[in-house]
Amino acid sequence: MTPADWAEQAPRPFAFLLGAPPPLLVLLNPTPEPALFTLPPSDQPDLEAWRVRLDTADSDDPTPLEGDRFTLLPHHLVVLEREAGR
Repeated sequence: MTPADWAEQAPRPFAFLLGAPPPLLVLLNPTPEPALFTLPPSDQPDLEAWRVRLDTADSDDPTPLEGDRFTLLPHHLVVLEREAGR
């Protein structure tokens, strides 16, 4: 990133990965538009799909996600957990 990138005031979607077992991926979208994220692949063979653990829109159904993309709603936060293989 350049110094100009750091100085920009516009909010932007971002994500960070917490590597503690199990891995957690936090996705944040402070903007008024949906944001598309590409989910990182697992570097551990015993871990498979991402599962929603916290969703500020709806958290009653922790369904595994399909594919490697996730669309985050505007003004939204989601925490994903890497699910162990069966």
